[in-house]
Amino acid sequence: MSSKIPPLRFSPAPDLDKPRIPYTVGQTFTVRRHIPPPPFLQPYPNRRPPFPDNLQKLTQLEYCLSWHPLKGLTSDDATFSFTITKELRVCDGCGAQIIIANNDLVAKIYDPLFYPAYKNSSTRNDVIMKADYDYSREAAAYNELRGPLEGTIIPRYHGSWTCDVTVDTPSGPVKRPVRLILMEFINGVCMEDLDPNDFTEEERSNIMVKAIAAESAIAFRGVRHKDFAPRNVLCSGNLKSTDLRVAIVDFNVSVVSRLAYGPTPSDSHQLPASPIRRWRDQMPGFEGGWLPLTREKLNEWLWKHWAGSPLYRPVGYAGEDAKAD
Repeated sequence: MSSKIPPLRFSPAPDLDKPRIPYTVGQTFTVRRHIPPPPFLQPYPNRRPPFPDNLQKLTQLEYCLSWHPLKGLTSDDATFSFTITKELRVCDGCGAQIIIANNDLVAKIYDPLFYPAYKNSSTRNDVIMKADYDYSREAAAYNELRGPLEGTIIPRYHGSWTCDVTVDTPSGPVKRPVRLILMEFINGVCMEDLDPNDFTEEERSNIMVKAIAAESAIAFRGVRHKDFAPRNVLCSGNLKSTDLRVAIVDFNVSVVSRLAYGPTPSDSHQLPASPIRRWRDQMPGFEGGWLPLTREKLNEWLWKHWAGSPLYRPVGYAGEDAKAD
């Protein structure tokens, strides 16, 4: 049992024994309620889980059959069955599998067997650790955000679960535990798939103001998304209307402040920090037409939309640092 993955000193083990992905339309699963383990690795105090010394010699299937995810707590009395009605992201090597269940739910399935097997040509990924990392962080974030933000700027959360997935082996079928979360299906479009040139300046600003306001509300509740970008923003409804819904998804690299650092911003302030303060001079990931191109124009845009807003702390509020939460 080790805590650091040694470099490969031989050719990667072939994964010719890997089965087909089971998360296809028409497949039915029965899942059990599961309380995830606490999130780990920096900035959380919990260390990464151990892994077998012979990891580099195992195929991905051998590893997933011989080594299980972190335990957490499973309730055999709380079960739920669903049938996959659409595949949103189902492919080998893409990380968590994402499907629509029963037409109205999204299941995000953290199956390590279909995570990327190698970081590069000489280092094998600890796929079980990575799946546990994603699952524990995402579940912790959604649990922290339960309440009025659900169904508005984040999907309504339907909890964390586990199921047994059967794999056929030469010695017979073997069951292995796989973790997942269930959430509201938002019938919309990913912001990354939108062309900002298809919108007027006012319409683009409407989308961006809603996205930034959503991220600010999430941060104020004590969750740092850490990957706020168009690929993680969903827009639904009339995209050119002021009534469209903008929601933020994908919290698998997020950090819950209460678990990592202690108090949250809402513990010490009645209002969130102004986006003028938080996003001044930068907007990584939203270049390319969504926002003004120059730093000067970006700051003017921020002031136009948030200067004097009663929903945020005034800019220059005593005690605010240069990158407020």
